[in-house]
Amino acid sequence: MEHIDEMSHLRETVAFSGYAQKDPLIEYKSQAFEMFNELIDTVRSNTVNTLFKIDVRKAVPHQMLAKSTVQNMQTNEDQVQAQLTGGGITHSTLNSNNPVIIKANSPKSVIQNQKSVFPKVGRNDPCPCGSGKKYKKCHGLNS
Repeated sequence: MEHIDEMSHLRETVAFSGYAQKDPLIEYKSQAFEMFNELIDTVRSNTVNTLFKIDVRKAVPHQMLAKSTVQNMQTNEDQVQAQLTGGGITHSTLNSNNPVIIKANSPKSVIQNQKSVFPKVGRNDPCPCGSGKKYKKCHGLNS
């Protein structure tokens, strides 16, 4: 509110700069810009001061500060590790009621299957699909 009042006061006082052989519009713009920079600096200073004065323990609810303890937590770390090392799913894993474990093709077999369909092709080689175009203009366009 103070800034708005100061701007209206500035508008009245700039009218007198015409008597000093200065363009009132240019004077208004330059002084308004300086006042705006002062306003921004004041807002920043007030924000930093307020942040330093806040007591976080009073501002944050007590429930969020209390550490919750987890009891009887069960993980499927051994099942995940078996999948990563290639151990596969055991019969006991299939009988468990864990919906997270899903058997998928291993990445190695997918890559081997892709190599058998299309051999490794250079960017400027003809496309193996038989179109007659270069690989980079045909199937290599999106890769």
